[in-house]
Amino acid sequence: MLGMLLEVPDGFPLIVGSPFEVQLILSEDVMIEMPCTLVHIEGNHAGFRAEKMSIDCLTSLRRLLEINLADSSEVERELSALIQ
Repeated sequence: MLGMLLEVPDGFPLIVGSPFEVQLILSEDVMIEMPCTLVHIEGNHAGFRAEKMSIDCLTSLRRLLEINLADSSEVERELSALIQ
């Protein structure tokens, strides 16, 4: 996972190259915070490149991937791409 594609509301102020702090709230006590850079905009979709992540957030992301991906090698591939 090198980043993410998010749907943004009309009129949301976006400038390619701008830094953002993306927060993915998974539950009341689990949140993934990911510093990102806006790399492209297409209509109401914005593409962000992940910059770095804390070990706690990385652990939460790993759990999320394990739940949603059937193949453990896919989990490893996605995490390896993020770490590089």
